[in-house]
Amino acid sequence: LLDTCKEDYYSIISKKTASLFIAAMKSGAISVGANPERLKAVEKYAYELGVAFQIRDDIFDYTPSMDTGKIAGADIKERKITLPLFL
Repeated sequence: LLDTCKEDYYSIISKKTASLFIAAMKSGAISVGANPERLKAVEKYAYELGVAFQIRDDIFDYTPSMDTGKIAGADIKERKITLPLFL
């Protein structure tokens, strides 16, 4: 039920948000003929950006005073354990 750990959380966002960022950015780099070294750098950057984006999005779930368009508390209602809850 609520047995998610930080490692699970990072695994989920790596496979979800970060992989989407990687696909979008790496395909752009491939389309302009980026060399393998550049592709690796783009992939690393996209991964980190995707993880940061998801953590920021998860923080919004705990900040109802911010007008983000996200319903506060939705993650908890859906029993999603996110990094802000761990911390």
